[in-house]
Parts: sequence; C-alpha cells; structure tokens
Amino acid sequence: QPTSLSLEGLLSGSSQGAGNTQLLILRSPSVLNPIYNFLLNEYKKQGKNTTKMTYESWLRNDIEIKFKEGSKILSVTFANTDKELIKTTLNKISKRYQDFSKSDREKELKKTIKFLEEQQEIYKEKALEALKKINKFSIDNRIGDVDGFVTLSKSSSTAVTNDSNILSPGQRFQSQFGRLESYELQYTDLSSKLKSNSKTLIS
Repeated sequence: QPTSLSLEGLLSGSSQGAGNTQLLILRSPSVLNPIYNFLLNEYKKQGKNTTKMTYESWLRNDIEIKFKEGSKILSVTFANTDKELIKTTLNKISKRYQDFSKSDREKELKKTIKFLEEQQEIYKEKALEALKKINKFSIDNRIGDVDGFVTLSKSSSTAVTNDSNILSPGQRFQSQFGRLESYELQYTDLSSKLKSNSKTLIS
C-alpha cells in the first residue's frame, strides 16, 4: 500500500498572483524533471517496469502539488511504498525548487541591472548634448559668467584661445559685465531724479 508524505511551506506570505506563478514553476519540467529521472533510476534498481512511467503520468498519479487549503502555503505530496524514498524525493524537490528560484531571481536582478546601466548611458549622452547646447548658446550670444560655462567632458575644457591669452568665455567678458553693473546702478539712481526722455538717461 502506497504511503503519502507531504512537504509544506515551500512558499509562504506571497500574493496570490505571485503564488500561482511559483506553483507553475514548481510543476514545470525545469524543476521536476531531474526528480523524475532520479526516481526512474531508483525504480529500475528495484527491478520495476518503468516503460509506461512518463513524466506526465508520474506528475498526474504519484505527486500532488497544491496550495494548502485556505492559505498561501504550497504543499507537495508524494505517494510511494518506500518511506525513505519519499523523504529523499521530497527533500530533492525542495532543494531543486529553492535553487531554481534563486537562479531565477538572480537572472531577473541581472536583467534589471543591465537595463539601468543602459539607461544611465543614454541619459549621460542626453545631458552632455544639453550642456553643449547651453555653452554654444552662451558663446554665440556673448552671455554668461565663468560659473555659467560647463565642462563638456572629463578631458575637455571650456577655454578658448585669444591672440595672446587663454581665457574661458565668461572671463573674456568679465570687464564688460562690471561696466554694465555700474551703468545699471547709475541709471537706477538718475531715473528717480530725471525725466524718462533725459539725454543723460538715454545715453
């Protein structure tokens, strides 16, 4: 008479959707085929006829995998006349499932890391293009200060060559910005005393 023993707690605390996914993984040949092959060899050693024992018939008749009633805990039940073989088989199933799950998680993590690294490179390129446009606009329009110009790459510089000096674009116009600030102060002061059509203000 076959004896049934159960292995419980392979999956606990997951959502039902995730649990169903894990149930499919546990029932898949990727996890159980090595167990099936192990049992085939054991049965042959015992002199049993295994010609009709296909993977599908074994999964259908000898092993039951389901959620424990009213819970999210997976239960695996295996029926056989050899109690030691039952224990060995259930332990192998548990280890195989855990190893497969770990491998599956590692694959997902590697895929995620690869995706994030690719996104990082994409946004680095986009940021570099944006910085180039800012610098070009600043130079073309003769605006910005020293701090307003940015390095385009680790090896490049915003310095440009003048006839006798090497200055950054902001430094080239530093004296003009100083004069402009002085004029703005004078204009603000005089505009409170003079009319808007004053030649001094217009000048």
